[in-house]
Amino acid sequence: MRQTTRLTNNRTACQEAVRLLSRRALSKKEVQNKLAEKQYRDTEIREAMQYLEDRRFLDDKALSLRIFEYYAALGCHGLRYILHKIKLRGLPVDCLEEQITLWHAEGQEYRQAMAFVQHKYSREQSLTERDKIARALAGKGFSSDAIMRVVNDLTTDT
Repeated sequence: MRQTTRLTNNRTACQEAVRLLSRRALSKKEVQNKLAEKQYRDTEIREAMQYLEDRRFLDDKALSLRIFEYYAALGCHGLRYILHKIKLRGLPVDCLEEQITLWHAEGQEYRQAMAFVQHKYSREQSLTERDKIARALAGKGFSSDAIMRVVNDLTTDT
């Protein structure tokens, strides 16, 4: 593979792509965008991407799963927020069907929403500031169903 265009630091597109991946896991889209920003030619970018894919340095499905698991483990974000973060990085979400099904079946979103409210708000606040809590949960990407259940449970627990 011949690559002739070099930046001032004398890296080929392939070398630059490997350097980028050595610092952080990136999606195919992110690697392509970063190489384009550094003004490599389209042919060089395609060759670099092929090199990375041949050696399995890029795996968008595995990265999607890792990001999903990371945000789910944090315990303070809803499913919408997590999927939005994955999509922003140009990653597929269709490969996460099993995780999403488990998320719903186990009531994970409701538990995380309730834990967030209990951590962030005192008992007195949770009774008087229902609208504020609902907005905070929506901002964290929780579904309207989870928000309604949490707010209703806070009200009925009195």
